[in-house]
Amino acid sequence: MKKKVEIIFDNILFSSFESNSIISRFNLKQIAKKDIEYTHYFVSDVFSKEKLFKNDTPNFYLENKDVYDFISGGIFNLGKSIIFKLYYNDKRIDEKIKERNTNPYWIDYYKGKEKYLEKKNLSDLNKKIYLQGDFYDNFILKTKNLNKKYYTPIIIDKEYKFIVMASVDEDINLYHSFIDNYNKNYRTNFEIIEFVNYDGFEFVVITISKGNYSDLFYLGFHLALMEIRSTSAYPI
Repeated sequence: MKKKVEIIFDNILFSSFESNSIISRFNLKQIAKKDIEYTHYFVSDVFSKEKLFKNDTPNFYLENKDVYDFISGGIFNLGKSIIFKLYYNDKRIDEKIKERNTNPYWIDYYKGKEKYLEKKNLSDLNKKIYLQGDFYDNFILKTKNLNKKYYTPIIIDKEYKFIVMASVDEDINLYHSFIDNYNKNYRTNFEIIEFVNYDGFEFVVITISKGNYSDLFYLGFHLALMEIRSTSAYPI
């Protein structure tokens, strides 16, 4: 039986996804609730299968023979994609402007074109989102409360096993604390049952039997946030 889930979240995120593959990939839409615009996500099957991993260069799919209910895609990946998109959006803009202003090649290129450089930098700065740490810290609870107003949470009715790619290679056991933190805050029972390696890539196998199907979305967001905060010097 397919599990259909709807989620709406802060519309400030949609503007950062414009002209981005995230919109088409996850079929995101803008909808109005009581004259307030939100970004809407609808998935007709939470546990639809996807290829485990895709490497664009040399363009192959990593295959595996193990059976999982869910393979690091769809609703879970939307949660991860949101946080990484927001994080890298501002980071890349800062790095691009710094490169123009400090790299000798670009300094020479823009010599005599200072007004054009200023205009170009300003255009990029206007694309920044400027979200502070409390936005990320409050996102899950705020979005959960928002969705309770419009949708009845669909409770997980059995145990599922799914697999996600690990991004924290330095200390993969950090995932235990990431998962424990989510369970403590949101009364779920996500549990890591094993770490597996496919062709040199580390993956985490997780089970869940207590919570809502939308918790897969929030867990994706939470894990991505914890990964960034544990591995990057760039503040978030």
